[in-house]
Amino acid sequence: MDAIKWHLLPVSEFHTIHAQWDDLNQSTLNQAVLSALFVQSLINTFAKQPLYILCKYESGCLTFAGIFEQTSNFRWAIFQTSQGPLGAILSKSNMLNRRFFAEINQQLPGTQLLFDLTQLDSAWFEQSDGVECLPYITTGSLKVPEDFDAYFASLSKNTRQNINKAKNRLNREGVTIELSIVTKPEQIKTYIAHYGELESKGWKSSLGTAVNVDNEQGTFYVDMMTSFAEQGLAQIWCYKFNDDIVAVDLCIVHGDTVTILKTTFDEGFARYSPALLMKVDAYKAMSEQGKIKRIEYYGKVMDWHRRLICDERALFHVTWAKNQALYRSLNWLKNKISKSTSD
Repeated sequence: MDAIKWHLLPVSEFHTIHAQWDDLNQSTLNQAVLSALFVQSLINTFAKQPLYILCKYESGCLTFAGIFEQTSNFRWAIFQTSQGPLGAILSKSNMLNRRFFAEINQQLPGTQLLFDLTQLDSAWFEQSDGVECLPYITTGSLKVPEDFDAYFASLSKNTRQNINKAKNRLNREGVTIELSIVTKPEQIKTYIAHYGELESKGWKSSLGTAVNVDNEQGTFYVDMMTSFAEQGLAQIWCYKFNDDIVAVDLCIVHGDTVTILKTTFDEGFARYSPALLMKVDAYKAMSEQGKIKRIEYYGKVMDWHRRLICDERALFHVTWAKNQALYRSLNWLKNKISKSTSD
């Protein structure tokens, strides 16, 4: 039987397992947002309370790793921030059953009655009847077309007409369209500032959630994307109408995949759909270059995703309870009380 060993590390030691973490990521979901470089940036900016890395080794190889935090006396959860599209967990086993959680339960300190694993990707993890699975969002991805003209022709007639009408209108008005893909580390902060300026003009400004290079969220994106850019793995798509920046996407690269982390546009130019035009032009550029084969969105599937054609899949949450029947009964009672109160 293979020797199994568990190790519990403080999150300050995450840098010591970067290589092993990346090997496990590569053999499972293989996503940029689960790379050690991305997760380390999340830790550096957002780790506000004690976090623990739980590692399982089989015959010396890392087969499970998760970053956990204690959210109450008897409840633990995977490390999750709004800037992280997926929960910080990797596992060779894609089965989230009660045996899986029983193993984890034995390794974390104290008494655990509940575990929450959030924002799991159904591209790898399978839902189990033995735990509580809750839908989160439907996300999507796009295979970069080898033949862009054939891809564009496959879009709906309405989508093609809208794109062509917008470009024809811009051409009649004498507007020059320019797509830039920024990759140099020294340019990252400047273009994230441009991103924040566009976002602050829109609805996110009133909510206080717009990116700003001087706030915590902005610091994360500057530091994270600069780290990726230093390895040639960052892209900021910037779209201009004449000298006006009208759309910006923040992207990172992993292998032959680009992940779009954030997207914004100048609402003053909304009639031209600049964010949509930029993506079409970027997809065309990637199709012609041939290096990038896939685009991951990891946000909630929107109308524009479907207009540009995407493969959809579910992200979901899992809650494990030591007494699953009691947990479900309490949830049922809570929902019933909530419904009767609202009625």
